[in-house]
Amino acid sequence: MQASSMEASNSSIALEISHVATPGLPVLLLGSSLALLAVFLVYFYAPFWSLRTVPGPPTRFPIGHLHLLAKNGPDVFRAIAKEYGPIFRFHMGRQPLVIVANAELCKEVGIKKFKDIRNRSTPPPNVGTLHQDALFLTRDSTWSSMRNMVIPLYQPARLAGLIPTMQSYVDALVDNIAGCPDQDCIPFCQLSLCMAIDIIGKTAFGIEFGLSRKAADAAGDDGGGDGGGDDDDRHVRALAYEHLIAGTKTTAFTVSSVVYLVSCHPRVEERLLREIDGFAPRGRVPGADELHAGLPYLDQVIKEAMRFHLGTYVWLAPGVLARDAAQFPEPEEFKPERFAAEAAEERARHPYAHIPFGIGPRACVGHRFALQQVKLAAVSLYRRYVFRHSPAMESPLQFDFDLVLAFRHGVKLRAIKRTNT
Repeated sequence: MQASSMEASNSSIALEISHVATPGLPVLLLGSSLALLAVFLVYFYAPFWSLRTVPGPPTRFPIGHLHLLAKNGPDVFRAIAKEYGPIFRFHMGRQPLVIVANAELCKEVGIKKFKDIRNRSTPPPNVGTLHQDALFLTRDSTWSSMRNMVIPLYQPARLAGLIPTMQSYVDALVDNIAGCPDQDCIPFCQLSLCMAIDIIGKTAFGIEFGLSRKAADAAGDDGGGDGGGDDDDRHVRALAYEHLIAGTKTTAFTVSSVVYLVSCHPRVEERLLREIDGFAPRGRVPGADELHAGLPYLDQVIKEAMRFHLGTYVWLAPGVLARDAAQFPEPEEFKPERFAAEAAEERARHPYAHIPFGIGPRACVGHRFALQQVKLAAVSLYRRYVFRHSPAMESPLQFDFDLVLAFRHGVKLRAIKRTNT
């Protein structure tokens, strides 16, 4: 009996000790949840902590400053710079970016300190390996090797030899405008993008994409600058976009911006037509030297269009610089003359206030290639046409913001054939 009593007593003590030593399931869940929350908060706020002394607006968890982007659109950096100065933080979710919006500081970062800040920021996880392996995002010695390999492709002598090929697709663009069934609603972004892709295909890959031949038949909807077309066209566009985005969408956007802005500034149009009509007979294609230095007002128009609708947003914030009234008086006005060599504004301006192609060794290696296309297109277009806004053209314009700026619904124009040339 005593043995049984002792066993029962020991069993009771063991059960009591077990009950005290083992926490309940709710306690375990609470502890695990708090631990996970602590880990998440450390993960989320660790990038911010190292930059906490850099000024910037308050963030919203978990989106950072994305609500300001939704509120201000393309002017978000300008709005923040106005309140917090030329160096500030902008949070993309958990990732803080240091934005530099001052011409002298851009020179410091992009040129003087390039050896210390030579790589672009790490891309987000949703950027595919194809883009990460391209020149824009590669890093260190890999970037240097790729850049040295690409640069010879854009030497002046080679670019001069590409003019006949470029001009053939420019002529196709002009013919497509002439062949559009509705001359009061030309889908200009689509047609210019087809031209740019065909030029890239032939000059960079030796491939005839043939989009310009199909463009006029598929010109019903300008579709935000990317155009319509069948499945084959979309695959061709995707191929060109992935390989040389800067050589297609930026060119199309710039040509469209020039024509759109000139069409609503008669004084600019009159002076531009006078220069184009007077520099050479209508049938002669301008040479490389003439494109570079023989059309100064066209050069000013293109620079002003790139300032007005800046095509690329990098973290050096050239979009803020381009609307800085201290560098560009009356920044909301379209005034190509501000870039004239003899203009007081041009002489007083900081040399790095206008950097549409970037700055320093990381600047766009194909900028001469792009400008050559844009100038050839402008000369051919304005030899035959002037343009006005289509009744179907939205106002104000809406934009899509990605690596490259684009018109959300394209640019639709009336094409008016010139009769005195």
